[in-house]
Amino acid sequence: SILEHARELLPKVAAERRQELDDQTLERIANAYYALGDMERSARIYQSMAMTAAESGRLTARADALIRLGHPAESIPFFLRAVELEPNFAAAYTALSRIYSNLGEAEQATDYAKLAYARREQVSERERLSITYQYHYEVTGDQVLATQSLEEWKNAFPEDFRPVNSLALIHNFLGRFERAIEEGHEAVKRNPTHGYPYSNLAH
Repeated sequence: SILEHARELLPKVAAERRQELDDQTLERIANAYYALGDMERSARIYQSMAMTAAESGRLTARADALIRLGHPAESIPFFLRAVELEPNFAAAYTALSRIYSNLGEAEQATDYAKLAYARREQVSERERLSITYQYHYEVTGDQVLATQSLEEWKNAFPEDFRPVNSLALIHNFLGRFERAIEEGHEAVKRNPTHGYPYSNLAH
């Protein structure tokens, strides 16, 4: 009720901030329904957010904002709608691959990683490295190539916590615990407000 009231007040907000605040409020409403077990209503809101973002030319920016939150499972309907609207949206396929991987759904994670990899030449350097890592991690299982992609990503974009966070995960998986701790600390340093770096470092 509070969040719905917040949306009613949005016309009083400066126009340049109104859309961003509406996006954030809708996301919180969708997450609240998800937490209450009303998956259908949550999904409808996320689908609507994707449609609105596409119509206003903000689909890529909105998807990027959700990606940086760490691929919450409740955002799946947004990314599914995004690839319906834009079938070559590589970042959305990568996001879906990671979400399904976190959920333990290996088949879907693999399928979406392949779809992203097939479109890797159409994206920025940062996204290409992200896609390549996800492809080797999920599809080929070659953790050496996955690690190489992460190291390149880490060095090319020193403000991005995602490659070092994933390096902590891989090194821990391969039993390189000192390296995992080192990368875990770096991930926390790069993004001290996100939960995943702390979780991986604790593990």
